[in-house]
Amino acid sequence: MPIKRHQHRSKVIIAHGRDAAMQIPATMTPEWEAALRYGLERVGYRHHACIPISVPYYAAGWRPDEYFPVPRFSDGTGTVTKPPEPISGEDEERALEFLYRLLRLSDNVLSLLLKDLDEYFQDEKLRNLTDGYVRDACLGKDEVVLVGFSMGSIVGYHLLANEAPSFPVRSFITCGSPMVDPKMYQYVSDLTPDHIAIFPPSLRMWANIWDDDDPATTHHDWTGRFASATGMEVQSERSYGRAPQRTNPAAAHNPFDYFSSKTLAAAVATALSVTDP
Repeated sequence: MPIKRHQHRSKVIIAHGRDAAMQIPATMTPEWEAALRYGLERVGYRHHACIPISVPYYAAGWRPDEYFPVPRFSDGTGTVTKPPEPISGEDEERALEFLYRLLRLSDNVLSLLLKDLDEYFQDEKLRNLTDGYVRDACLGKDEVVLVGFSMGSIVGYHLLANEAPSFPVRSFITCGSPMVDPKMYQYVSDLTPDHIAIFPPSLRMWANIWDDDDPATTHHDWTGRFASATGMEVQSERSYGRAPQRTNPAAAHNPFDYFSSKTLAAAVATALSVTDP
């Protein structure tokens, strides 16, 4: 039976996580969409198959070879190929630092995540470029439900905290987020107006989804952490994903477990019910 299309007045934007740097956008996006649609189907949301969902890709700047020049090869016709030009000291340092962190597999997972996010907070050019991809995806006539996973929750928050109340994002769903880790919370606060972590003015709803086994969500009590003139609070609920494994202690920090969960899907469906019941 063909799917009956609904005239939607809202859309879902997904801000992906840091590990997407090694993904291919064309093949990554369908997986993220499918996970969320499955979750929405599980909670009985009737527009799960046709609600617009997009995943703006912003992570190319974090690929380990991004700061190296394109190699030159001989085509075998006798053409002289110039050797690659050396990259600047700053770019070389950043590239080697990335590779070093990538190989430190025994480090604490949260510690690695926070170090990766240091680049986002400390490099204004990179931060503005990243925010721009997500911001552009949110613009338009439709009301937006913004879902941010892991680093995507930080990107989404920084964007929303610095936008006007008229910005079209009305609901924000965060998951796998380290945002209230003490170091992270300080960074977040420092980059918001008056250096105070606020409840973004465009929002009428913010839900945070966490998992007890996720090393990125060890701090999941968000009560009173984001100042609101109207007394609004972040709604916080637990999700259930895969258990930690000996070879993968961060197994629970899995976007597909979050996106296909009943907890996250219920939050997204609640947000969508206002304009697309």
